[in-house]
Amino acid sequence: MNIECTYFTKSEAYKYIGLPDSEKEQVNSIHIKCSQSSEQLNVNLTEFYNLEKLVINGANIKILSGKWLPSNIQIIELYYTYICEIDTNLRATLPYLNRLYMHTCDNTAIDLMFNDLHLPIWTSSLSIIGCNINKYPSCIAANGFSLLYLDLSENNLKHIPDLASTLPNLRELYINNNRLTALPIVCNSILIYHMHNNLITDLDGKLPYMCTELCAYNNAIQWLPDKLPPNLLRLDISDNSDLDTLPNELPLYLTDLIMDNCQIARLPEFISFKLRAISARNNKLVSINITWPYTLEIINMQDNNITEIPECLADCKYLKNINLAGNPLIKRPIANEFSFAKLPRLVSIILDNTDFETKDIPPAPSLKSVSTGFSDILEIGRQFVNNAMDFIAGNDDMEDSVINSPTALSSINIHPEWP
Repeated sequence: MNIECTYFTKSEAYKYIGLPDSEKEQVNSIHIKCSQSSEQLNVNLTEFYNLEKLVINGANIKILSGKWLPSNIQIIELYYTYICEIDTNLRATLPYLNRLYMHTCDNTAIDLMFNDLHLPIWTSSLSIIGCNINKYPSCIAANGFSLLYLDLSENNLKHIPDLASTLPNLRELYINNNRLTALPIVCNSILIYHMHNNLITDLDGKLPYMCTELCAYNNAIQWLPDKLPPNLLRLDISDNSDLDTLPNELPLYLTDLIMDNCQIARLPEFISFKLRAISARNNKLVSINITWPYTLEIINMQDNNITEIPECLADCKYLKNINLAGNPLIKRPIANEFSFAKLPRLVSIILDNTDFETKDIPPAPSLKSVSTGFSDILEIGRQFVNNAMDFIAGNDDMEDSVINSPTALSSINIHPEWP
C-alpha cells in the first residue's frame, strides 16, 4: 500500500486519518508534499513497521534521524527540503538504509553535516545533488566498500580525492556540474561515468577500464588519451572547443559517438564494429570517406567542410537519417555514383544550405522527409520573379508554369525534426 499526503497544518502533525494498525502494517511507501517549505515537518512514522520508502518534497526538517522513522526503512528521497540537522549515527538508528537521495537540500552548515555522518553499512546508493557542498564529504570513505552509486553533481566541488582505494566497488559516478579542473583516480569497476560541465583539461590515466558510458561534454579538454576504455559503448565529448583530434583507434564496440562543437578535422579510418549513431556538428571535417560499419543508423555532420557524399555510405543498409546541412557539397549523385536509393531504410535527408535541390534526390523505398532548404527556396524565388516578368510581358501561361514547377512548395520540407 502507498500513501501520498500533503502537509498543511502549522502546529500539529499530519494525522493519517486514523489509519488502524492493521493497515499501517501494509504501508510500504509514503510520499509527503509540503505546501509551505518554511514550516517544520512534524510527523512520527515509527508505527509504519514495514515502511520501505519515504519521499519528502519541499519540507523543513528539524533532524533526519531514526527517532521518527521506522528502523527498517530502506530508501529516503528528499527534494527541495531544508534540513537543520542529520543524526550522525544513522548507522545505528537506520541500519537497513540502502539509498539516500538528497536533491537541493540547502543548509549553510551542510558540509559539516556530511563530514560527521556515519552512513549505514548497507548503503549502496548516495546522491547529494545541488546541495552547495564545497568539500568532498569524508563520510563517503568510511562507507566505501558497499557504495555502488555516487552522485555529487551540481555542487561547488573543486577537488575530489583518490577514490580508487576508498570506493573499490563503485559502478556509477556522477560528478558533473561542479568546478573540477582535474579528475580523481577511480576504480576500474565504474561502468557509467558523467563528468560534464566542469573545467577538466586532461583525461589521461584517469578513466576506468570497465567504463561503458562516458559523458565529458562542455569541459576544457584539449586531447584524448590514445587508449580509451575498451568496453566503451557511448562517448560524448561535445563542446570542448579546443579538442581538434581523435585517437587513431576508438573502442571497437562503440555504439554512440557525440562530438559536436569541437575542432575535429579528421575521422579515424575505422571507428567501430557496432556504431549506431554519430553526431559531429560544427567541426572542421572535410571528408567522411572512411570505413563505416553496416550497423550505422544516424549520421549528423551538419556545418562542416565536407564536399562530397562518399560511396561507402551505400554499404550502411540500416542507415535511417542523414544530416549534411551547411556543408559545401559540390558533387551531386549521378549514374555510377552514390545514390540515396541504395539505402532501403532511409527515412530522412537534410541537405539545407548545400548545392543540392529536392529534384536531385532520387526516391528511396522508405524515404519520408527531404530537406534541401534554402537552395529550393531560392529556386522558387527565381521562378516567382520569372513568372512576374512573364505577367508583365502579358504571358497568359504564367499560372500553368507555377503549377507545373518542379520545385513546387509541397515537395520541400524546410525544417524537419532531426531524430
